[in-house]
Amino acid sequence: MLLGAIKTLIQNHLPWLFVPLADLRDRVAPRYGEAELSLVPRLVPAGEAAFDVGANTGMYSFWLLRSAAHLTSFEPNARLCAILRQRFARAIASGRMQVEAVAVSNQRGQAELFVEPGFEALASVEANHRPPAAVHGGEVLSVPTVRLDDYDKRRVGFIKID
Repeated sequence: MLLGAIKTLIQNHLPWLFVPLADLRDRVAPRYGEAELSLVPRLVPAGEAAFDVGANTGMYSFWLLRSAAHLTSFEPNARLCAILRQRFARAIASGRMQVEAVAVSNQRGQAELFVEPGFEALASVEANHRPPAAVHGGEVLSVPTVRLDDYDKRRVGFIKID
């Protein structure tokens, strides 16, 4: 819990420091945290696009960019989108990546995003997955929703959803 609070403090108040620390975290994540990341190069077909649905601060985006021809990262939390855009500014400028500030759903429209202050990574549009603080003083944000079927006509070879 303490490490999570420190991460959130740095993320929210020292973004210039968070970006290089997130890159370092993501480089070692396949060995020390998210072992399935080591499978990404084998699962993403060369020359095809990938979607990162629920991109958060971009751990999967970091690895998907190494394999996919194009990456679209979907993240409904505007604060986390700002971090994604800062972290991946070069890939965005080159046209290899885009960041969409939307939630993915089975229909286009609007959804309520429940955000627990200090724990943006736990935000959810699912009523049964609301962080406790969203019920007691957290933020409720209205966010646009898109359908993946309507979104992009590129050949998509890999979709990460969480």
